[in-house]
Amino acid sequence: MSNRLAQARAALAAAEERVGVRKRPLAAPGGRPVPTVLHGLLGARCLGVAVSGSSALLLQVWAAAMRADDWGAIVGFPTLGWDAAREAGIDLGRVVAVPDPGSAAARVLGVLSEVGGVLVVGPTVQLSAPQQRTIGQKLWRQEGFLLSAQAWPGVPHVVAQKVTCPQLGLGEGRIAGASWRVTRADRPGYAPITVAWDGDGLQAASARRAERQVIALRQVRSGR
Repeated sequence: MSNRLAQARAALAAAEERVGVRKRPLAAPGGRPVPTVLHGLLGARCLGVAVSGSSALLLQVWAAAMRADDWGAIVGFPTLGWDAAREAGIDLGRVVAVPDPGSAAARVLGVLSEVGGVLVVGPTVQLSAPQQRTIGQKLWRQEGFLLSAQAWPGVPHVVAQKVTCPQLGLGEGRIAGASWRVTRADRPGYAPITVAWDGDGLQAASARRAERQVIALRQVRSGR
């Protein structure tokens, strides 16, 4: 057994002992909720989502899917911002992180998928399609939710393309807002949507509104 796999199991066991594991209620048919603004692309509930192009959007999906008594696990995502995760509403005290699973990624994910909750697969993880399907099936048997930063068989894949550059809050040095054009990579027939984030969550934004945001940001930068 690799050290990384042993460390993942030990971290999970320690977290369970510290907080305690409660039985989860049965999942409602159709999976778990997703942010309202994405219903046009995903429906109201699903078993998992692949999100490419925006960590902020991925975190909002995670927060919407995670229950109060859930465990979350994130594997192969060393660049994820933990402050941003906390601000999105994710309870970091119930999250197990394996930033660099290396060649043990499939085994680490296999162990964590047996816990249920929300399983986040980062962009550095390399798996074959059969490995992905096996992990997904194990997780769904435990009523879990799969969230991947890369395409995954059996789950919808949304791609976010930035429309506006991040805006910095005055005197804060923090991102105050941004917009993305979101499409379904696995279903090209779906109409794209424009999503705005202002630090308080996601909301729908028309393309015209997003264009006005770009113009306003350029004016601020030019001193007009």
